[in-house]
Parts: sequence; C-alpha cells; structure tokens
Amino acid sequence: MIHSRSLVASAALAGCLLAAPLASQAALPLRADPRFVVLFTSLREPFVRSIVAPFEARTGFAVRVVRSRRPSPEQVAAVIDQITAERGDVWWCQEPLTTEILKRAGALARLDPGPAGADRIPSRFHDPDGTWFGFAARARILMVNTDLVPEPARPRSMWDLLDPRWKGKVGLASPTWGTAILHLLALRSSLGEAESARYLNGLVDNDVIVARGDRDLAERIGSGEVLAGMTDTSDCLGVAAAGQPVAMIYPDQHGVGTLVEPNTLAWLASSGNPAGARQLIEFLLSADAERAICAQGRGQMPLDQGVAPLPPTPRITDLRVMDADVARAADLLDTFGAELLRRFGAPGQEQVTGRGAQPLRIDFDDMAVDEAPTGMTVAQTRDGPMCAWKVTADPTAPSGGNVLTQVDTSSEIGGRFPMCLVDGYEARDVSVGVCFKTMTGEIDRAAGLVVRYLDRDNYYCCRVNSLEDNYRFYRVVEGRRIEIAGVNHVPIMENVWQSMRMEARGDRFRLWLNGALMFEARDATFAGPGRVGLWLKGDSVTSFDDLVVSGPGEHFSADFEGDVEGSAPRDMTHAGVEGLDVPWRVVAAGDGAAGRLAVTPGDVSDANAGRAGSFLLAALPAATDVAVSARFKVGTTGTGNHLASLVVRYRGPDDYVNLRINPEECNLRLYRVRDGRRTLIGERHHTRYDEHCWHDATLSVVGARYEVIVDGELQFSCSDPESVTDGRAGVWAAPGDGTRYDAVTVQTFD
Repeated sequence: MIHSRSLVASAALAGCLLAAPLASQAALPLRADPRFVVLFTSLREPFVRSIVAPFEARTGFAVRVVRSRRPSPEQVAAVIDQITAERGDVWWCQEPLTTEILKRAGALARLDPGPAGADRIPSRFHDPDGTWFGFAARARILMVNTDLVPEPARPRSMWDLLDPRWKGKVGLASPTWGTAILHLLALRSSLGEAESARYLNGLVDNDVIVARGDRDLAERIGSGEVLAGMTDTSDCLGVAAAGQPVAMIYPDQHGVGTLVEPNTLAWLASSGNPAGARQLIEFLLSADAERAICAQGRGQMPLDQGVAPLPPTPRITDLRVMDADVARAADLLDTFGAELLRRFGAPGQEQVTGRGAQPLRIDFDDMAVDEAPTGMTVAQTRDGPMCAWKVTADPTAPSGGNVLTQVDTSSEIGGRFPMCLVDGYEARDVSVGVCFKTMTGEIDRAAGLVVRYLDRDNYYCCRVNSLEDNYRFYRVVEGRRIEIAGVNHVPIMENVWQSMRMEARGDRFRLWLNGALMFEARDATFAGPGRVGLWLKGDSVTSFDDLVVSGPGEHFSADFEGDVEGSAPRDMTHAGVEGLDVPWRVVAAGDGAAGRLAVTPGDVSDANAGRAGSFLLAALPAATDVAVSARFKVGTTGTGNHLASLVVRYRGPDDYVNLRINPEECNLRLYRVRDGRRTLIGERHHTRYDEHCWHDATLSVVGARYEVIVDGELQFSCSDPESVTDGRAGVWAAPGDGTRYDAVTVQTFD
C-alpha cells in the first residue's frame, strides 16, 4: 500500500527542492480564456487524449496536453519553470514519488474541499494531506523469457533471483529515478537495513546485469539476452505486444508482497483555471476514466473495487500488496538512495561506464594546438603508417576556436581506417554526433563515427565521402569491413562545415546528415557496450568539432493518416498567444503530399491572428538538441503572412526559435524570440520555393549550432549561444492562409 508523509531529501540528491516555493495560487491571475485546461503529464499524449476526450465532449473545455519527463531531483526546478510559464492546471504522473517531490517543492496546491470521487479509492493510495490522489495502478512484477525459462523453473519471489542457477542471467533496471528507485527504497523501508543489504549484495554476487531502465530491461528479456528481472507491468506487456516470448509473475505473494504504483493527480499552484482544473481531476478520478485507462491493455489495475480489470490483470483485492510508504522511502534518499546510485547508477555498467553517466561534449577549445587531443586515444584498423591526429586552429569552426584534424598524408595508406576514441566512455545504446569538414585526400575524403568499439578490428562505423557523394554504415569484423546499409547521391560539400550523427539502440541504427535522418538499419553482430569516437579512411584530411555523446533520444512522427478530416490532429498539441488560441484541423493534402491528409490552422476573424500565428507541437518533452522536419505547401489564401515555419526550443508563445520560409520574399530567416521580441540569427536570400508545390524542410540544433535544410540541400548554418535552452518542437503557420504540413517528425538528441 502507498502512504505519504513530508519529504526529506538531501541537498546532494534534492537540493533544488529547497528553493522558495511558488507564489500562492491566489496571487496568480486567472487565464484570459477560461475554456482551456492545461494538463502536464508524464504519459504519452495520444494515450492521454483518448482518456480526456469524453471530458472535453461533456464539459466544453479543451484540454491542452503538455508532456513532461518525470524529473529527477536535480531537474525539478526546470520542470517547475516550464509548468509556471505555461500556467499548468493539473499534474498527472504515472507514479507517486515524483508527485510527492513536486509537492515538497511547492508546485502543487491543495484542493479544498477535496475532489468528488476520491473516496471511491482506498485512502492508502492518496496523500494524507489531500494534495495528491492515486488511481489506476501498475505493479512491479517479475518478468521472464518463456522460451528459455520453463514454467516449473520460473521465479516466484525476488529472493529467487539470488539462486546461483541465475548467475549472470538476471537483470536490474538502473535505479536512477521513478519506479525503479521507488521499488528499492520501499524494500529498504519494509525489510530493514540488514535484509535489504542481503538482497542487493546477493544480486551483485550473482552478476546482475544492470539495464538502462525498465523498458530496456524488458526488451533484453524479450530478446533472451537476460532471462528474468523486475520491471513494470506496462513494460512487460509492451514487449509481449511486439511478439516476444515473455510472461509476468506478481512476486512475493507469500512474503513482502507486490509493489503497486498508482497514477497520481494534483492541482498545480500555477493554475490559471481552478474551476476547470477541479472538473478535470474529478473526471480522472471517476470510475469511467479508470475503466478507460485500464482497458488500454497496459497492465493498469483499477483501485476502485467496482471497476473490473482487463484480464489477465488481477483485482487489487486478489493481491498481497507491499506496504510502501512513499515518504519513508524518500527519507532514505540521502543515504540509501545515494548508495543505490553508486552501485547501480545510470545508465548501469552493462550499458554505459565511465563518463557515460552524463552527456559528453568535446569542442577541443581547451586543448593545446599542434598537440594530440587530451582525453582521447588514437587507434587504427589495418597496418601501415600510423595516422596523426592533432588539435588545429580554425576560425571558421562551429565552436569558433580549435578543432581536431587527421593531418597525416603519407603514401600507401589507402587501406587504413584511422580512429580517435573517447577515453572512459563505453556504451551499448548511444547517440554520437559531430561537425566535420572534409578537405583533401587523393584516395578518400571521408568523415565518420564509430560505436561499440571492442578493439581495432571489431566495431560499427558510418562514414560520408565527398569524393563519392555517398553515406555508408558498416560493421568491421576481424578487420574486414562489411557494408550493412547506405544511400547514394548525397551531396557532401568540401571545405564546408556540416554535421553527422549515428544512434545505436539495441540492434537498430539510425543515421543523420545535417540534422536530417538519411536511413536506418538493423544488425546484431555487436550486442554489448563498446567505446565511441571518430573514424576516417585512407588519406582523408578531415577536421572535426563539437563531438557530442549521449544516450539515444526520442522520436516522434505524425502523418495524420489515422485522423479524421475536419477534426483536430490527435498526436500534436496546438498553442497560440494568450487569449487567441487557434486550433488546427486535418484537411485534404492534395497532389504531391506524402499522404492523403495534412494539417493547417483554422481560420479566425481576429485581426492579430495572422501576425501572432499558431503553433502545432510534437508530443515529446522539452529538449535542447533536436531536429524537426516536415513537408509543407505554403498557402496563398487569406490576408495573413504566407509563410511556412519550423519551431524548436518552444517554451511559450513569446519564447522560441523559428525558421521562417517566405516564398514571396525568396528568403529563409532564422529568428530567436524572447519576451515577444524577435532577433535575426541567420538567413539566406534568393531562394525559390513554388507556393503551389510541396517541399521538405529540416531545422536542426545541437548546442548553439543550427542547420537549415530545404529539399535535401543544406541552405545555411549559424550559431547563437544566447538561444541555448530546452523546449518543444513543431511547426507554425498563420491562421487562414492555407499553409499545410504533412509528415512532421521530431528527433531529440539529448
């Protein structure tokens, strides 16, 4: 069962919670337009929209869904800033620990009187202070691979995983935050120090495999890489839905019990619509909403005994439920939580080691010119003269200072593969990006990246070649390079700074050029972690700058083919200026589009609409490094601006960066908007984009560097350090001008 008391966390893990709380709700003005309720949630927007749609139909309110990652303690302040900027009304999280932390930070307010319907759920799943409320829960279960673990041999208790027969075959989701750390903290508070230490020591002695998170562990159990482990019902069922041979077991029914993790709801202190917030909370606590949530087939268990679960999910009354006090567990964050992070910290030694716990950026500016790079190691596949990597000065570089260059031009070196590897970083699932400039080479003029490097003869690599204008992805096995995938007729300009990126996630690889996704591939030759770095071929003299290494990002795409013409698009969120909110609608795409349907903002009579415009944002959390792409056809109707626009780092209608494509003026302009004031940060003139044709555009940003691609060609790049912040991404258009978008994709890189 779940209880809560006041949260006490250390400054090391939760120092940001000690900041002054938000101003009282009464001090904040009401929202100018009372029709809208802003819902912040850690769940995916399409799922949330399917649940709140009946509420919108019954009440006339429009719910604006804003997805926010569940913050770790050190990220809480940034999440609260986002909530405050967008005047969030309701918080919906899929577990209680994060909600309790936001309560402690002053981000939540108490409903008085309490919401109707809360009393139909046992009070042990609510906050005793009446600040947050639990409903529809997942469970922490044992997951097994059914092909490899027959029924009689399957574990029934977490203690079974300590049996020597499971040595090196069981997994643990890295307890960095969320349900994974809540589970272990709850075990400590339930079992006591001695027994919990015996359990964790037993896992270590049994060579437990530490996965990046619950979903990663579930996928590895599904593939057979790991035989069993503890994860959430939703992650297990997600892998099962993909056809993997897995099963779940509700553990410790004769012992400590199964941890039940309720969704949680709360009123946000920043609310600009208290009446709408109350109605939405009461709707989500209703039997109808809980029934709809549990009917989604993701292992959600109704906490209202009057709502039947979706088989095979059991009733809550049929389970022995762990007595898990959220606040007692949180009190252990500064001691036991810190120990967990040291022993099993993100992303876990099986995934990333050394500097892999945080994103890594190397711009070479603090390294000595004409010297070998520090923090990197030179390697080379095949014999021959050893390559020479040196730090050189280049005022044209994206960072504006030093770069790393392979400078050796010795003869008879056409067969070698020079590499420069990052020290102290090993990863399986990883995203590596870099800026490059190919310069000279009689045989090759290449630039490339390497991941999962085991030794000089075994790894994955990708490369572009400006002599051949192509892009290739290889595995190198025992020194032999084998092509896996690639694309031809890719313009690689010489002596021009460009960017490339490779992402590895399991057996899936994705390759980008100048922020645009070029192709994808699958290969399972090297399934474990390895080093990362830079790769070249032959006599290539190439410079590199701004090497960025992080975990894989998130991907969003919307082609609107599953939407209903005339309705609002389901998978994206519209936003406008305060008091002038213009919804988007799905329309016929017409000739030349990627599909049958597209989207455009609705027409309005307000004279300011054309100037203000309307945003359509992807259902992804805020990110700093991101690429947004779309097909567009600029409209010619109405009195507004006839423009297309891509948007990144959107934090509100007066705070974003956008690329403006103007066929009438034949130009491309990139603006930073802060406090409603627009500043030009990059442009290109004399461009021609037919208003009657569909075009493709991509806006990519990593750190301070932006790249603009239209119809497959890099148009310009620029830097703007003042705009480095996180935010959402999407498209913009003036209401009523007829501009349409199709095939919108967003990829985060951080």
